[in-house]
Amino acid sequence: MSFFGFLLLAVLILAGAWFYQWLRRVEEEIRAELGTGDEPAEGSTTDAEDSATDGEEIGTARSANASGVDGDELVRAVLAAVAAEPGVKQTALYDRFSELPKKRLQELFRRLEKDGLLTREKERGTYRLYRRK
Repeated sequence: MSFFGFLLLAVLILAGAWFYQWLRRVEEEIRAELGTGDEPAEGSTTDAEDSATDGEEIGTARSANASGVDGDELVRAVLAAVAAEPGVKQTALYDRFSELPKKRLQELFRRLEKDGLLTREKERGTYRLYRRK
């Protein structure tokens, strides 16, 4: 019986190693989809990001419109919601803009941050959003 016990232990160890590798692949896919691997470190900004103008806001709206979102209105609505409630959670905005897919909103938030119009601070499983001036 000790041979079968050893065999069972070996199978369990191999199955555990396979499951661990599978979970790591899933995590990497999720991180790649969310884009968390290429995010700049918190607090690191460039001069171009700090000097956001209304022209950049319009440029962002045009790029959002190119992706199939009603860009001007959506960008203005998101920026107005963040300005009205600084530190609003990104997940709360998913509910406010429930007619749009969550992934499209995530892309918009990342683009607005990249364009220097928003600041996102990581908090557990979401981000807090702040309007840059």
